[in-house]
Amino acid sequence: MNRRSRLPVMYCIILTCMTVIGGCAGRSYLMVDYRLPPSTDQLKGHMVRLNVSDVREDRHIFTPRARIEFRDFQEKYSLAWIMEDQSRVLAGEYDLRELFAEAFTKRLERTGIEIAPASQTRVPVFEVVLKTFKIDLQDHKWIANVSYNVNLSSDNQWIAHEKVAGTAERVKVIGRKGADTVISEIFTDILNRVDILKLFEQAKLIGSN
Repeated sequence: MNRRSRLPVMYCIILTCMTVIGGCAGRSYLMVDYRLPPSTDQLKGHMVRLNVSDVREDRHIFTPRARIEFRDFQEKYSLAWIMEDQSRVLAGEYDLRELFAEAFTKRLERTGIEIAPASQTRVPVFEVVLKTFKIDLQDHKWIANVSYNVNLSSDNQWIAHEKVAGTAERVKVIGRKGADTVISEIFTDILNRVDILKLFEQAKLIGSN
């Protein structure tokens, strides 16, 4: 192979390396796109106080293998709403507890529920207890595991309860997009899986159908 014929090959190698480096450039946050469920007025007129607590035994988001890909991660999440018309609306940047609080505020409001201030102690409490939030990298796949409990309480007594858990995986591609996608998918799934109407029925805050 002469010098001239080697140039295109070298150019391709350099371009590939630049793409890899660019795709793996340090990023201190994960992107989470939450696909909102349809808006309803099923629980219009009801109020709750929202409380989100993080009781995970392992506070590391990434397993050791996955952490290699996210050396610059600073425990921040860039949250965006995916609307019914497929438009993407940036909500803001949050830590993990704030991420769940912001998303559940939106989720509850989509059912017609109003979020009451903490000072209104006579209002039922909608509590989200985060149990697991883990991202792994195995066999060239991003794998996310998330679990949490939802408690609806009044006067410090549980009146309804639901456990939610889910797993999602995505083939790893160059850069971090696969990790962002798998988190967005599992986040959307587990938030929208909560049957808020059923919780209110169990709590006898509304009549059952």
